[in-house]
Amino acid sequence: MPRLPASVTSSTPTNSLLHAAGAASLGLLGVAMAWALGACSFNFPVSSGGVGGSGGVAALTTVASGTGFAAATGAGGGVSSCDIVDGVCNSMAGEDCACVDCAHTAFCNPDQCVNDGVCDPLEDSCTCPDCDNTHYCGDPAKKNCINDGVCDSFYEGCGCADCTTKPHCAALLATCTGGHLDGACDVTEPCSCPDCFGLAQCVPCQSPGACMPGDPCSCAGCDVTAVCSDPAGCVDDGICDILDEGCICSDCASTPACAGGSGSSGSSGTGGSGGATTSASSSGSTGP
Repeated sequence: MPRLPASVTSSTPTNSLLHAAGAASLGLLGVAMAWALGACSFNFPVSSGGVGGSGGVAALTTVASGTGFAAATGAGGGVSSCDIVDGVCNSMAGEDCACVDCAHTAFCNPDQCVNDGVCDPLEDSCTCPDCDNTHYCGDPAKKNCINDGVCDSFYEGCGCADCTTKPHCAALLATCTGGHLDGACDVTEPCSCPDCFGLAQCVPCQSPGACMPGDPCSCAGCDVTAVCSDPAGCVDDGICDILDEGCICSDCASTPACAGGSGSSGSSGTGGSGGATTSASSSGSTGP
């Protein structure tokens, strides 16, 4: 049950499905693993109000019955949407913010962050420091940006125009040329600039010489994996989404990472600690 970008469907290829063995049938544990590997996480519906700092929790569709023993009352004292009270928030069973199992999630608590070095699929908002350069929250193609004037931080990260005033996002924007988003990662901009999130020069290889789960397609050995070697995965939008597009794609073929640069060795321009090594085009949108 992935947390899907607002403008894509569940058929969109993800890096977790590329590298995670046995990912054809993801359970709850598999979903958490997929998020940790840089993919999407949780499939709550996008709401036009009540989420992402807009002043409350949105009313979501609930289910009347389920396969377990549903709670009689919900997190706020109303009718519960819990399929079964087991400490696990299961949106595919109809559980939402009216279920006590979901009350602790970032979806039900806008802007929530658990700063532990891991971007958690349930506990962290996309505007959290731990989620800056993850594939979903920092999508270089900006598919997670809703662009409706309200920062829905469960879906939108610091590269989205809606979220630029969030404190953490404002600090990151200060590292960008001109102090704002311009839709391009300049050669002088560090990987901490949201314009550079998810681009090849800012996504490192975990282990030189071996393709590890969650590695970009430019890493050694990843070129033969299912997604990285599939020309059908090439979007040809001028953006090298190196976690989903292989070096065979025209968007990525000319990047230094695919030509044997930083992405292949994992030695530079990684995760915000180094600078962007080359100018990279973006989608022209004001969010990632």
